[in-house]
Amino acid sequence: WLEIIESAKVPVVKVRAQASGLRADIVFNQSDGIETSRFVRERCEEYPQMRPMLIFLKYFLLQRGLHETYTGGMGSYLLCNVMLHFLQRHPSRKDPKHYRATSLGHYLFDFLKYYGTDFSYETKGISVLDGGCTFDKVKSVFVNACRRGDQSARLCLESPMGKSVDLGAPCFRMAVIKNLFIHALQCLSHLLVTR
Repeated sequence: WLEIIESAKVPVVKVRAQASGLRADIVFNQSDGIETSRFVRERCEEYPQMRPMLIFLKYFLLQRGLHETYTGGMGSYLLCNVMLHFLQRHPSRKDPKHYRATSLGHYLFDFLKYYGTDFSYETKGISVLDGGCTFDKVKSVFVNACRRGDQSARLCLESPMGKSVDLGAPCFRMAVIKNLFIHALQCLSHLLVTR
């Protein structure tokens, strides 16, 4: 199964193996593909929780039709950087004992809480370079893009491959994704309370 996405900013061919159902996107005319692959692979080695969390969240978004960048969802590379930022700032990184004791379920709960309720989409942007940080997006190079549209949940994420590129800009359904994270957090909380 083969599909060409002509409306995408970058030419994309979507491939799906009929026997296994495995999906892949092939991007053309992008010189940084090998660099981005290496970057993600190295971060997955640095943060062993990253790969299983990404697989779960990618499937979670896929089930809801929010996994594709060209439809305003959160594509794989954006999701990798969102997860990386979360893991870089997670409190368990500061304490080796706490780090060893933190389960994937705990990380999932904290991820949903961070991006569902704690993160300030209105005022903060994300950088994953040099250990990661947040920045005032109104004072950033993305100031013009940040003024367009609904700011209540516009994700601004500086690309690790080029600081002038906002990876979050195409994710125009971030408000829906944020609400999905809030709902999932409430469902998990309810399960924990009623157990």
